[in-house]
Amino acid sequence: MLDHAPRPFDRRVLVTMTFSVLFAIETLVTAASCAGSNFGRLRIKCPHPDAALFVDGKYMGPVKVLADSDIHLPSGWHLVEIRQQGFYARYRRIRIQPNGVALLDVRLVPALDWALISRDRRGTETGKVTKR
Repeated sequence: MLDHAPRPFDRRVLVTMTFSVLFAIETLVTAASCAGSNFGRLRIKCPHPDAALFVDGKYMGPVKVLADSDIHLPSGWHLVEIRQQGFYARYRRIRIQPNGVALLDVRLVPALDWALISRDRRGTETGKVTKR
């Protein structure tokens, strides 16, 4: 006979384990499917390491992480978006060839309104919007 009552199961542990297993399965499926001939690679070159990369509306991660490796994508046309706070977003349509590598070199342009909002002449933050 048990001397103590059984502890209730913590739902946070279950949720964390479920997401970990799903992420591992997705990673394995992606790696296995990229080995086929219907996939190509995208190589990003961007001098803004904090920029976020989106492919076909799906967040892929920060540029500083993705710039070191190629991104495996299905062959065909894709819409690539790179954005960072304080800069205008850049959109590019790229074509991924089967077993090919597409290079995307993107430089972001500073947003004028952001520069005017963030600091005044003395360098202090104002929070005001000034349009010229």
